[in-house]
Amino acid sequence: MMSILQKTPLRNLRDALDRGVHKKILFVVGGGLGDQVCAEPVLSYLLENAGDTEVHLYADNCYLFEHHSLQLESVGLKNYDLNDFLVLRSYRTPGDMISEFFMPNGMNGVDYCSISALRMLMPHENREINLCPAPATTSMKRLKNSVIVHAGRSFPSKTLPADWWNELIAALRVNGALPILVGRDSELNGTVEGLDTTGTIDLRNQLTDEEFIHLLQDAHVVLTNDSAPLHIAASSNYRDSSLGRAWIGFVATAKHPDFLLHWRKGIFGWRMMNFARGGHWSNPIMPNALDSVDITKAPSNFDAWLHPAKFVAEWAAVRALSATW
Repeated sequence: MMSILQKTPLRNLRDALDRGVHKKILFVVGGGLGDQVCAEPVLSYLLENAGDTEVHLYADNCYLFEHHSLQLESVGLKNYDLNDFLVLRSYRTPGDMISEFFMPNGMNGVDYCSISALRMLMPHENREINLCPAPATTSMKRLKNSVIVHAGRSFPSKTLPADWWNELIAALRVNGALPILVGRDSELNGTVEGLDTTGTIDLRNQLTDEEFIHLLQDAHVVLTNDSAPLHIAASSNYRDSSLGRAWIGFVATAKHPDFLLHWRKGIFGWRMMNFARGGHWSNPIMPNALDSVDITKAPSNFDAWLHPAKFVAEWAAVRALSATW
């Protein structure tokens, strides 16, 4: 088997060899929450192939990786002497020379992390996301006929208008489904304003990290824009094989829909459906500035890009009402 050291970026490895620290890896997980979720398979692969190489981890969201036997740190990179490590990064910042050759918008999220850190694509069997945080301390159970709805607000290119979400929520109710709203507000992210919560269960800003993951893994159906809940819902949990089986309906307005699919239960794109018929991804040139383009203002045919909300709601409701697991 090829050593993990033969799969690391050559420049980093050469520097580490010169300093005698090539068997002491610091895996730095960067980007937003969704990017960090997509780094989990890379960390798993790294640990599986590390041999006698020491692996240390830095991540903002340590709870994502608690199932790995590692010393988890969230103290900030300034507390590390990077000269003591072979540093592998799952995410590249704009301006990094390597980001001139590939970027998150132009490929699958797990593949991006793999190329960034390991200079390679992992075998298909290693690309499935596993999230196994400490068991949620909640009595919350999956509710009959429920559909998880995440009306995410993040980059303008991925934020859909409240009117479309409200039409979706209303149509879910008409079709006999129970909409459960999820999401969290932060400085840059959250959910769109002006959602009609009538006849819904509104769990926004009410869940712990563990509860949030459990709810998405345990769901029958999840509807979301291109954001972190899509990647979390697509994850498996080795502690419970019954989790991670949700139908996932998503709207790909920035990244190409193929790049948002995941390996799930050994099948690529299993139970995942894109409901955008077009988007910025249909432009053959995708600059990093794409994220700043307002999806509702840039195209003259924005309405033609989206499937009608009622159609999406019917798709979700049929699956929620007929679920048997």
